[in-house]
Amino acid sequence: MNNRPFPERKNIYDAIVSVSQGDTDFQEGFDWLFYFMAKNPESETAKNFISYHIFEQDSPLTDDGEPCFTYLINKEFILADWVEKNEVDDFLAQAGD
Repeated sequence: MNNRPFPERKNIYDAIVSVSQGDTDFQEGFDWLFYFMAKNPESETAKNFISYHIFEQDSPLTDDGEPCFTYLINKEFILADWVEKNEVDDFLAQAGD
């Protein structure tokens, strides 16, 4: 997982935190996912999402050079696809916050 330099991963995490504090066009589940990852940066869910962003999505950036997550806009949120099985209970508990 850690084939990319730490600063890139930190930049992606910082963008996750920023997204978690704003309004998005994502399905509600993704809003909860960003909130969960922002509150749990060491979770497997957050680590796996960052790797997904880097390796599956090729680290897309906005025009300002910030990590861009717009590829999620048309995706359906399926809990089992995005949240690690052993973290589902914590995710669901935080989703209601």
